[in-house]
Amino acid sequence: MPKLVAFLPRSLWLLFLLCASALAAPLDLSRSASSLTVPVNSDFLFVDQPLSDPQQLPGHAWQPWSGRTLHLIGETRQLWLRVPLQLSTEVDWRLLSEWPQMGQIQAWLRQGEQFQPLPRLERQRYPTFALPPGSGAVELLIAVQYPDISLVPLRLLPEAELQGWREQTNLWLGAFFGLGLAVILFNLLLWLATRGAEFLWYVLFQLAVYSFEAIRFGLLVPYLGESEHGRAFVFSAGLAFLLGNMFAARLLQIPELHPGHWRWYRALFAVLSLYVALLATPWSQPLLWSAMPVACFGAVVPVLMALLYARQARVYLRFYSLAWGLLILGTLVLNLNLVGLLPMSWLSTYGQLIGLSIEAVLLSFVLGARMNDLQRERAQIAAELISLKQEANQRLQQEVEEKTRALNQALAELQRVNVGLAERAITDQLTGLYNRRHFDEMLVKALNRASREGSWLSLALLDIDHFKSFNDRYGHLVGDACLQQVAAALRPAQQRPDDLLARYGGEEFALLLPLSQPEGAAQVLEQVRLAVQALDFRVDGAAVPVRISVGIASWQGNAAGLNPQALIEQADQQLYKAKETGRNRVRAIRLDAEASDL
Repeated sequence: MPKLVAFLPRSLWLLFLLCASALAAPLDLSRSASSLTVPVNSDFLFVDQPLSDPQQLPGHAWQPWSGRTLHLIGETRQLWLRVPLQLSTEVDWRLLSEWPQMGQIQAWLRQGEQFQPLPRLERQRYPTFALPPGSGAVELLIAVQYPDISLVPLRLLPEAELQGWREQTNLWLGAFFGLGLAVILFNLLLWLATRGAEFLWYVLFQLAVYSFEAIRFGLLVPYLGESEHGRAFVFSAGLAFLLGNMFAARLLQIPELHPGHWRWYRALFAVLSLYVALLATPWSQPLLWSAMPVACFGAVVPVLMALLYARQARVYLRFYSLAWGLLILGTLVLNLNLVGLLPMSWLSTYGQLIGLSIEAVLLSFVLGARMNDLQRERAQIAAELISLKQEANQRLQQEVEEKTRALNQALAELQRVNVGLAERAITDQLTGLYNRRHFDEMLVKALNRASREGSWLSLALLDIDHFKSFNDRYGHLVGDACLQQVAAALRPAQQRPDDLLARYGGEEFALLLPLSQPEGAAQVLEQVRLAVQALDFRVDGAAVPVRISVGIASWQGNAAGLNPQALIEQADQQLYKAKETGRNRVRAIRLDAEASDL
């Protein structure tokens, strides 16, 4: 067949391609109830110079796309896709890319000679476009230019299915990242307790690898921007593998047990450090071809370390090989998906996170056992010192040291108790939020700061609607559980270090937002209201709606200052108006201005 094609006249072969493209049946959205994968039934072309207007495209260079997904590794040219569609008037369809934006992506609908740009949905982790309702045959045109390692898994799906997909994704990410945070805090406490270098290296490795996962799932797009997202993806992957190797060397005690080998490892780590540093620069593009091999190399080196040195180390360190192997297996699935050898699926999406989570739990047990070894070694050294002192008849000195050690331990325990008491003194025991006393102190400081700097300060008072009747009907234990769930829903409102959330009293909460203008504070509190409204609170299996009313008072500091009680009264008046006008709403006031119902 290839020989026969080679002999066909060029014009006939081009005519054949055009006819084959024309005969491709359009995707009929009016007859489909579930998602459709793109680029099925689509044509493509690459252009060297990026185009912003589809009317500038050549009409004869389209070719059928043979793959099931789009993989753009090191591809700097702009890719155009053309997909024939039959629109639907009954279902709202969306075009979704299940990969965070790492460059430029745009979409148009062509009907006849008219080109309609598709609107990009805001506040989405992944690029999402809305298809207009209608009927008739159209062409969907998609332009993609991702200069770094990436893939573009595109799907056409109804709005309802998109919402379900978002909820499922958020659920899995919450579970994985929650476990990761717990592991990081656990090992950070181990490092603070022992000062062992391996614990610190593991914490840094976990921070790097979860940063990579946050970038891969588009959680940092608002902070990195579209242009830097791809470079951050590659840099965080390299940094994670570098820190993982440093942790492996420390855990296996290579510097202490094998100093000769350690010199070679230090040279290797120096080269990897330089490579990772270059990935963060504007000159990283020529290095992308080597990113996959270097990533595989960085993943295999710790396994080789385990095979070489784990037998000479503690028995529990053999679990290290199993833990790292699970992470490598998940990474392999992701890499095979990146290069197009595996299709986009649940396993390719979450395989690395699953391996990482299991690896984190296993290695936490390993590090916990390592801490026990350190404690036993220290106890053994202390016992030997005591024995030597006894043999030298320095009984008096030994007793002084023992009493001093006991005194130090008592002082340390006393200090720990004092820290705990100080923390409890400013914490509400039921909700875990700050209490009224701490809030009053911080409000005075915030007002002083706003007066000094001339900056905005917003105070919000939040009250659970109908809570008294709720308590009377279901009892105080159920009411306490409701308060705890509402407090948990309010916590994300503390988006900055200076923000402060406190239980103001009873069913009332207070949120202090320094440096927040009225519009920004109102937006944050509206999101909080919707989050509480979305709570799935159940009593004996039956869903019970929970709603809050919010009053906001915003003040721009000046030299005259403002009494804390005056700001509280203004916010409380807005809360009363929110209750009076129907509850479950946000009322805000800019001091010396009219209130606005949000």
